[in-house]
Amino acid sequence: MLLHGFGLDARMWSAQVSALERAHRVLAPDLPGFGPNGAKAGVFSPSEEVCRLLSAKALGPVNLVGLSHGGAVAVDLLLAHPETVQTLVLIDALLLGERPGIEGWVTCVERASAGDLPGARAAWLGSKPFERLEASAEMRERTREMVDVYPDGHWRGTLQTVWQRPEPRPLLPDIRCPTLVLVGQTDCQASRRWRRHTP
Repeated sequence: MLLHGFGLDARMWSAQVSALERAHRVLAPDLPGFGPNGAKAGVFSPSEEVCRLLSAKALGPVNLVGLSHGGAVAVDLLLAHPETVQTLVLIDALLLGERPGIEGWVTCVERASAGDLPGARAAWLGSKPFERLEASAEMRERTREMVDVYPDGHWRGTLQTVWQRPEPRPLLPDIRCPTLVLVGQTDCQASRRWRRHTP
């Protein structure tokens, strides 16, 4: 199971899905509030939605991969329902309970709240997590396509995210499954905090 980053959707994993599905069953869902059909308002627990999806498909435990926001969802799912996860891979994962420190977030919220959704999306694409996209026109365009259809519920505050374990840091030693944490040298502050909590 592959969980996407904030402002993106399941399409970000298209290349990985194509490669992995040759030997595995692969799920890459749109998390609540994301994707072309994402809700703009409501109260959602992304980890519980993922858990319900696994139950509906009679799957688990799964090999779980989460990027950024998807990494936070992955940890929330594992801590709340450890029986659903066999292995865990976190890529630049956000660590709940600590300030994300993502430049551009405040601008996105201000612009979206003022009704300037195109401006909010432009600010998001101009933030640090996406700065290396300039090196690839194809990746830049694919990412823009996803961000352009992202509903603005998180920025406007009309969509509320409920976490099952909103303070996961003290619980991290309870993770028993094989886990790989990937954090790049130039990644944003929110991702680099994992270095303090992993060997």
